[in-house]
Amino acid sequence: MHFYGMTDIGRTREANQDVFYTHKFSDQAGFAIVCDGMGGQSGGHIASDMACSIISSRLIEERVGEMPSDQIRDLVVTAVSEANLDVFKKSNTEPGCKGMGTTAVLAIVSGQTAYIAHVGDSRVYYWSGGRLQQLTRDHSLVQELMEQGKISQTEMKTHPNRNMITRAVGVSLIVDIDYLEMPLHPGEKLLLCSDGLTNMVTDEAIAAVLGDDHAPVVCSRLVAMANEAGGTDNITVAVIE
Repeated sequence: MHFYGMTDIGRTREANQDVFYTHKFSDQAGFAIVCDGMGGQSGGHIASDMACSIISSRLIEERVGEMPSDQIRDLVVTAVSEANLDVFKKSNTEPGCKGMGTTAVLAIVSGQTAYIAHVGDSRVYYWSGGRLQQLTRDHSLVQELMEQGKISQTEMKTHPNRNMITRAVGVSLIVDIDYLEMPLHPGEKLLLCSDGLTNMVTDEAIAAVLGDDHAPVVCSRLVAMANEAGGTDNITVAVIE
């Protein structure tokens, strides 16, 4: 099993507020995290870096890859909640960080099970046999508008408020975390990414690239495709295969 990621500033942003981290415990266990920061002067990067560091440190310290499956959910909720509280406190005590927050999406794989948690609009996709399936539901305004029938799925990508998220790490004292578990068999892949990829590249194109090569090449090609399409945001991808 391989865990690989890549981040890129894109073509229009002055700074990269995305952060990722991957860790491999063994051939059968590891995890990946992607965080997409927002707010403040340099607050977005501070928030994403803090959240990614706090969550990954807790997962490594507790050796989540060796943990019984019934304990993983509690650890994930604890780690994300700790990150939320620390980012929230910093946001409210340091002027340059006021209003900052971050998305957070993480996937832990142990044996043939994947444990997935997310807050915000960074995503996890599942790839198998050439087919791509989005596993996470965006916590965003456009997602809610689409579900209410007010805009189409196509209009979501061009809506003026497409970057407005309804949940984030660090913006309130308590964070609501979505969590799921699913089987992951040999030959199947998980893709974690920020919206800098999905706003630029179609699901069909992503699926084709995932089926074409191994993780390092896949990540490089996906970032290049997002930049070729305009690169209007930071782009971060992580692949588990």
